[in-house]
Amino acid sequence: MPQTTIDSYLDLLDTVENLGLIEHVAPVQWGLRLLITSGSPLAELPEFREHLREFDDNALCYRWAHPDPRVDALQRAVDQRVQVLTGENCSRQQIFGDVRALASQAASGNFDVPLPQAAAIPARVTIPYLTEPWYC
Repeated sequence: MPQTTIDSYLDLLDTVENLGLIEHVAPVQWGLRLLITSGSPLAELPEFREHLREFDDNALCYRWAHPDPRVDALQRAVDQRVQVLTGENCSRQQIFGDVRALASQAASGNFDVPLPQAAAIPARVTIPYLTEPWYC
């Protein structure tokens, strides 16, 4: 059976976990989408053009849809969940666990499974965040 994009995303998450890199990845990274800017060679590929939507003048990129709508649904769910958990000062480990659960749910086609409530952590890990005062 061919591997789906969601399976590949699960493989990525497994690799990051197996290499012990969870604490080294900013949670926002789990939900990023490919940006297709004006003049991008991807926008010229016939096999990709069918997935392009309108150009967003505010974002300075094309909107696009993945051929598998579950992938777009997963990206939106991950982005929203990361924003909520980051706002609750949850650990990177907790956020990663929830992202992994969302990806597993997407692979099974079921987003209705409730995720556990996130427990806030009292202090940050020693790995810097982009919000550090010294970060330019």
